[in-house]
Amino acid sequence: MSKPEFDAAFARVKAANIPYGDRSTALATWQGPGDEPAARGPGKAVYFFDPDQHLIEIRHYDSA
Repeated sequence: MSKPEFDAAFARVKAANIPYGDRSTALATWQGPGDEPAARGPGKAVYFFDPDQHLIEIRHYDSA
């Protein structure tokens, strides 16, 4: 997603007090976004669970 979209989505996660983490292996740490390599290069990511406990990742690529 674009940086503005990422920032807006992450703001909604924080406003809803949803536990999040900076890595898929470090959830509910209230840290993030984390810097991670991915298919399109480095980017910022945040991970959290939806109400049905599905793992959600939101990501912004530095180059986007």
